[in-house]
Amino acid sequence: MGRQSTIACAVCAFAVSMCILLLLIVRSHVGQRSPTTLPVPSQAGPAVERIDCELVIFALSSRTNFGHRNATRQTWAANIPPGVLLRFVVGKPCLIARDQRSRPALDCEPINPNKPDDPALIREEELLQEQLVEENRHFNDMLLLEVLDVYIALPNKLIHALSWGYESTSAKFFMKTDDDVYMDLARILTLKLGDPSQIGFVGGSFGPGLQPDRDPKGKWYQSPSGPRGWIFSNYAEFPHGQCYFVTRGLAALLSRVKDDVRVLQGEDVSMGMWNYMFRGNVTSIPQLLPGCDGWVQHLWSSTGHYQHHTNFLKCGRPCGC
Repeated sequence: MGRQSTIACAVCAFAVSMCILLLLIVRSHVGQRSPTTLPVPSQAGPAVERIDCELVIFALSSRTNFGHRNATRQTWAANIPPGVLLRFVVGKPCLIARDQRSRPALDCEPINPNKPDDPALIREEELLQEQLVEENRHFNDMLLLEVLDVYIALPNKLIHALSWGYESTSAKFFMKTDDDVYMDLARILTLKLGDPSQIGFVGGSFGPGLQPDRDPKGKWYQSPSGPRGWIFSNYAEFPHGQCYFVTRGLAALLSRVKDDVRVLQGEDVSMGMWNYMFRGNVTSIPQLLPGCDGWVQHLWSSTGHYQHHTNFLKCGRPCGC
């Protein structure tokens, strides 16, 4: 009997010690984040009044592209159906003259960091900002972000737009496009996009295997190191940028990490990387690849919108009858 009591006491003591150890481990990890995983937000989100819609179309646009925006409004986006919301995504100005930037067409890095501000450029951008605010007041279809409006910041523009869409609307899907794209929206809206709560994107995609551009002088130069680096020899599968859909499930995750997540040289390869990080799905639809036989065409000028639209109304083929 005495031996049984001794064994029982030992078992109890061991159990108590393990409980104390477990408590210490849990307490030491409260508030900490695993370095190998990204935080997953609550699907419910904050209790805010959201814009009721099924789809938000985000058209990335530069500050001076009024012609492209207006052409879009007057052509394929002239009769957007109920439940679909269009937002042109525009960033804030770079207050360094283009000829004073290290890569004028790409970033906002000054050649000489000690050069004083240019009052004339600042005033010019202030006037442009007033015009953008007035344009948005008139059309109510713009999203003016506190993100630099330069090429290298396109991933940041996109992820902040998706965050706004997730937090401010009830949309199930978010379309990414550009202001120099013409599309057959009616046909695109007939697509079956799947479960919006799943993580992933739907679009005409580049399969895994595309190699990054390692030429430092190239527009799509991808550094193998640094904060925007991609060390691997191939990109993750990513969508073709003219038109693709992001699920609400993926937008929810990106909304949580929008200020901390790694970005690459472009918004579409970044989307592929983000989707890969979250182990998201990829649904490829050939009709969303640009071309005369598809439902999306890439243009080089705002006049292209009008010509494509004239052709489309005449014979249903935007590239020509």
